[in-house]
Amino acid sequence: MSSKPVIEEILEGGDELSKLKADVLRALAVFNGVSWMSELLPDILKIRGYSIDYMPSEKLLEEALGQLEAAKLVSVEARRRGDFPSKRIYVDKLVRLRDPETVRRMLASDEIYKGYLSRQLGSSGGRPRSGIKPMILRAKADRFLQEGGRAAKLGNLFIRLRAGM
Repeated sequence: MSSKPVIEEILEGGDELSKLKADVLRALAVFNGVSWMSELLPDILKIRGYSIDYMPSEKLLEEALGQLEAAKLVSVEARRRGDFPSKRIYVDKLVRLRDPETVRRMLASDEIYKGYLSRQLGSSGGRPRSGIKPMILRAKADRFLQEGGRAAKLGNLFIRLRAGM
């Protein structure tokens, strides 16, 4: 069974839980399909440019991950993890996209996802670029996403864009 209709339904949802599930998919897609649960909420805030129209919580995140796992979009596995510099070991949950390629293709037209990628590709030493260059970078990023680009290729695209190609 295809996961595309499930992803479409999540992206179109307007309630807090649907928004969080969509944000989890975005965060996982940005970070090569894998993240620790403890890092998802800060990553979601970063992807949304620290402007969010709902109140995510650990409890809501647990529920969202449970539903995404039930829909077979993600897998969630308890894993031991080290904490630097305290040198302690604790249990966190490793969250993985089951089909990262499909999720990335489905997000290719998502404004939040494209906006984050555009900001990342368009940044210049931490300073935002202005003028025509960001539009060109965004157009190249959009074309790259529509062609079903892989995360590994994204690094090469970034290098080519920085070189002015």
